[in-house]
Amino acid sequence: MIQQMSDATLELSMMAIALSPELAALDPNPEVVEGLLRMRDLLEQHDIEGARALIKELARKWPDSKRVQHYAYVLEPARASVSPGRRLRSLERERAWIREHRNDYPGCWVALYGDEVVAADPDLDTVLNVVRQTPGREDSLLHLQPGNPDQH
Repeated sequence: MIQQMSDATLELSMMAIALSPELAALDPNPEVVEGLLRMRDLLEQHDIEGARALIKELARKWPDSKRVQHYAYVLEPARASVSPGRRLRSLERERAWIREHRNDYPGCWVALYGDEVVAADPDLDTVLNVVRQTPGREDSLLHLQPGNPDQH
């Protein structure tokens, strides 16, 4: 995914960094800045997996870049943990719903309780507010559907 920049692209990146303190603040290396800008473009297109793949490559190429390592950490897939003493319910119905409806609600956060959609919206805060206001649905599963929300 990482491609060698042409001399012209590298020169343009260096000029942009020289003219923009905001870009220079990202990293003094124009190749790192170019990679971070490509990652931003992928995220703006809702291509989370593409951004994750790119940032992994950037992290391998520039292990000393704090900014790259920060984004590598931020974009890692979430890890779940279980609290001791708390009984968990089966999530099989939610998993089945995700499999069956993988193309529904593109780019949206979906709150599921069993096979019921409690809320769906591109904005996580909107979904969380609905879940909090829906009695008995506080344990809803939150899932981000891949894709662009403009597709539905």
